[in-house]
Amino acid sequence: MPTSPWLTEVAAYAKQHPDISLGVHLTLSSEYTTYRWSTVAPKDQVPSLLDPTGYLYLHGSDTVSHAKPAEIELELRAQIERELQFGFNPDFVDSHQRALFSNEELFRIYMKVAHDYKLPFLIGRDRATGGKFVPLVSDKDLVVDSVTVILSTTPAEDWLGFYSRAAKSLKPGLHQFYVHLAFDDAEAESISVDHTAYGPAWRQRDFHVMTSPEFKKVLSQNDIVLVSWKDLKKIM
Repeated sequence: MPTSPWLTEVAAYAKQHPDISLGVHLTLSSEYTTYRWSTVAPKDQVPSLLDPTGYLYLHGSDTVSHAKPAEIELELRAQIERELQFGFNPDFVDSHQRALFSNEELFRIYMKVAHDYKLPFLIGRDRATGGKFVPLVSDKDLVVDSVTVILSTTPAEDWLGFYSRAAKSLKPGLHQFYVHLAFDDAEAESISVDHTAYGPAWRQRDFHVMTSPEFKKVLSQNDIVLVSWKDLKKIM
C-alpha cells in the first residue's frame, strides 16, 4: 500500500528478498479510525479524494461518490511511481476494498493504468472482483477463475476447515486465496481499533492456517500447485 507510513520497511525487505512477489495494492480509502493515510499525489492535485480532515475517505464507496475520475487516475499512477521510486519491481496491481470494481468507468481506469505499466491486474470471474467487466479485458489479460475470502461469520475454530473445504472444491484453473496476514500483537491492536473483521485476531488465524502443516497437506493431497504473480507476469 503506497499510501501507508511503513512503505520504507517493505522496500527494505524487498531489496533483501528480490525473489518475493510484491504488487501495488491501489488504495483509495483509509479505513482505520486512528491510523490514517492520505494520497501519494500532491493534495492540491487530487482534492476530490480527500475528506474534510485531509485524509482519504474511510470507505472506498465514499471516495467513489466524491472523487473525480481524472484525479483517481492521477493518484493510481502516483502510487505505482512511488513504489518504483523505492526500488520495487511490482508484479501486479489490485484494488483495496475493491473500490475500482465499483463501476465501469473506474474499472477502465484501473485496466488502462495496469496496461500502461505492463502489469497484470486482479480481475476475477465472480461479481465481487469485477466479473461483469471480464468482457472488457483483452485476450492477453489474466482472469482469475475464483477469489476466495473467508466469511466474517466463520467461527474461529473452523478457520482451517473453511480454507480446507475451499481448497478441496477448486476446479482446474487459476484461483486466488485472498488472505490478510499479521500477528495479533499490541501494534496490530493499536492500528485496528474498532475493527473485528480483518482485525488482529482474524489476521493471526489467517497466518496460522496458511503456514500450518495441515493446510499444506490439503494442498498437496488435492494437487494444488502454488504460483505467484511473478510467475504470471512472466507469461504475459
